[in-house]
Amino acid sequence: MKLPLLVASVTGLAACSSSAGSSVSTTESSAEHARSTFLPLASIRLGWADGGPFQAARLPVLARRNGAPCVAALHLRLPVRLPDTPEAEARKAANEVSVPVYVVYVDAKSGAKLESTGFLNADRQAHFGIPDPKDEVVGHWDDPQALGQERVNALRARILAAFDVLLPLFADQDRPFPEDAYKAAREVRDFFPLAAEPGLWPYYKAEGRDFFAWVERHAPPAKTRLPWEAEKQ
Repeated sequence: MKLPLLVASVTGLAACSSSAGSSVSTTESSAEHARSTFLPLASIRLGWADGGPFQAARLPVLARRNGAPCVAALHLRLPVRLPDTPEAEARKAANEVSVPVYVVYVDAKSGAKLESTGFLNADRQAHFGIPDPKDEVVGHWDDPQALGQERVNALRARILAAFDVLLPLFADQDRPFPEDAYKAAREVRDFFPLAAEPGLWPYYKAEGRDFFAWVERHAPPAKTRLPWEAEKQ
């Protein structure tokens, strides 16, 4: 069973055409320049395989390596069905969401792979600060509380677009926080746990602990309306 591919539509930013000396246009131009130094998150390859039946999780995480921001991709185990595996056992394995097996770090400016943790195994608890669950299974795809794929895709698109707004500010936290960044921070805070695979949110949060803590400090308190709720209005 393969995990869903990333699907996102990144909102384009309008270029400023302003007269000299305009403080608003200077701020917008500066923000546009900062964002252009990073690749759109939807375009960054996450599935850097280290061999074996593994695949990148459905969402990237913003993290830091050696003091610089980067994109982290959790990699999960995919079930392998041997020829003599009973049908019931194969279905059970295909329904399981595994713990992250390793993490790949990608440069947010070039899209190049920076490094990998290698297979975590006994080091997983030390890396994430989370004890391994029984049989290394964190959740199940048929969890009745999980969103359907169409809604997951809608949230993932919004999260990736929000990341594009937030990444330059996360990289340089002395920059002013523009209005669209507050909206982006709130959408990441409210949408990410819903879009994560069943049971995997604690691992995303642990991997991106600095980023998610920073988001919490900036996100306005009011909850964001879910896309399908907004469509009803």
